[in-house]
Amino acid sequence: MKTLLVMRHAKSLPRYGVADHDRPLNGRGRRDASRMGAALRAEGLVPDVVLASSAERAQETAVVAAVKAGVDGAVRVEPGLYEGEPQAYLDAVRRHGAGEVVLVVGHNPSVELVVEHLTDHHQAMSTGAVARVALPIDAWAELGPYTQGAFLGLWRPREVPRL
Repeated sequence: MKTLLVMRHAKSLPRYGVADHDRPLNGRGRRDASRMGAALRAEGLVPDVVLASSAERAQETAVVAAVKAGVDGAVRVEPGLYEGEPQAYLDAVRRHGAGEVVLVVGHNPSVELVVEHLTDHHQAMSTGAVARVALPIDAWAELGPYTQGAFLGLWRPREVPRL
């Protein structure tokens, strides 16, 4: 059994004169990413691998959350997750997954569609939200288009206590 954590990037600055791909997090986004990382650590869900879209806001979310969660290792940037379809997320996890827990940080609508595809459970994901999916596989390489997991919950930054 493996655990996939699917996270939507935290709140970013508006587009004013900045390309969408290059928008950084705003202050709230940095606080929310930190809060979510702390929540993962408190739940005993320290990711073994962290994958992030190449967009600035997703990378920043991943790094801040990973540091707060106590991740031992760098965030791996996956360009295919920016504007990628759910299959791009599954492919990235299959290729780079290791250990028991993988965190993937990306964008809507793809993150919602990944969770729905794997669990048949539709869940709206606000910025900074993390969905937890249990997968009935022994190795990440087994993750495929027909893998059916279980939706174990969703954390939203506004619902997570400050740790």
